[in-house]
Formats: sequence, structure tokens, C-alpha cells
Amino acid sequence: MDGKAVRRELRGYLRKQLAAAPRRGKGARRRRFLEHVRRVAGRYDKGLYHCYDDHRISQTTNDLEGQHGTLKHHLRKVTGRASTSGGPIETAGEFVVGALDAVKRKGVRVALADLEHVDPVEYAAARAELRRVMEPTRQYRSIQRNPDKNLADIEREWEADGVA
Repeated sequence: MDGKAVRRELRGYLRKQLAAAPRRGKGARRRRFLEHVRRVAGRYDKGLYHCYDDHRISQTTNDLEGQHGTLKHHLRKVTGRASTSGGPIETAGEFVVGALDAVKRKGVRVALADLEHVDPVEYAAARAELRRVMEPTRQYRSIQRNPDKNLADIEREWEADGVA
């Protein structure tokens, strides 16, 4: 089925539903909702159905959900954490997703071979930039894990500086 057929089908379905929906009383709320759906679908009409016309775009999110599952599995395995919440995926998710996608597209052997050509100085600079980007979130997680310790540390710093 192509995008035009899906558009026709949705419009026809909404037309039938609207014809059957009451204009007054308890059913009027349903009618207003259907009219809203029709307006929204009309506004986004031009971009809604590309997945039916382009074979490269999946018509479901199953592949995407599968990628998220694979990514989280690998992160738990690599980091030794039981959860991916609050970890690297939240701090630097675009890097992690990009790396996993590159390995998936190229294959492990090619990706590893590519790493042999990385300049150590550039690698060190990239790692430093990643640490810089991740530091505020790392500190936030640290404070959340042990707020009492962090408050005590702040008090000691203030006392040392003569603030307290």
C-alpha cells in the first residue's frame, strides 16, 4: 500500500466516524475529538505517509525499539550496571548511539580496523571533550547518590574559605 492509499483510507475512516458521531449530547465530545484528529492529520498530511513510499523507512518502530534494546543491553554489559538510567546514555547518548550505529553498519572487524588509524592526540582530545561534556551530569548523579556527603564537603570548603 502506498502513501496515497493510506491517506485515502484514513480520510475515509474519519469521514465515516464523523458522519456517525452525534452533534449534541454526550457524543458531541467524541465528534469534537474526531474533528480535531482530522484537522491535525490535514496539517501534517504532506509528511505523514512517506514511510509507505520509501522502502528505506520502516513502517513500524519495531526496528528502532530493537536498536534501543540492543544498545541498552550493550551498555549494561559494558558498564556493569543493572540500569541504563542516569548513566552514559543520558549524558552523551548521541556519541553512544553513533558508535553503535557505526559498528552495526561497518561490522566489528572494520570498526576495529578504523580505530587503528585514529591519531592518539586526537583521541585524547576527544576523550577530554567527552569528559568535559559529561562532568555536570556526573556531578549531579554523584550528589543524588549521596547528598549528605556532598553537603558535608560543601560545609568543609566554606569553613576552609572562611565563609561559614
